[in-house]
Amino acid sequence: TISYTLDEGLIEFGTAIDDGDYPRAAAFLESLEMSSETEAMWKTLSKLSLEAQQLHIAERCYAALGDVAKAKYLQDVNKLAEKALKSEELNNIVGRQFCGHGFLCSAPN
Repeated sequence: TISYTLDEGLIEFGTAIDDGDYPRAAAFLESLEMSSETEAMWKTLSKLSLEAQQLHIAERCYAALGDVAKAKYLQDVNKLAEKALKSEELNNIVGRQFCGHGFLCSAPN
């Protein structure tokens, strides 16, 4: 049954990867015990998620692989990205408020 489960797992993981659904691939891997096969899948997912700039998934991958330095670095990058996004959203809201109150506003380039 182990080989059947692994084959089924490889199909599930491969389908998620082919679909570009990296969160689904990570969720699947998290349900498995660490083995040489799952470690290889985590490494594959880490590479693909970095290439796709899905840094939250890459962070999960490196944490699962026990690479604390890379996981921590990506956690810090993710926090900075969230702050920048919130700041940009705030600037957009404030900008709309000014435009709505008679200030001269131009469209972004």
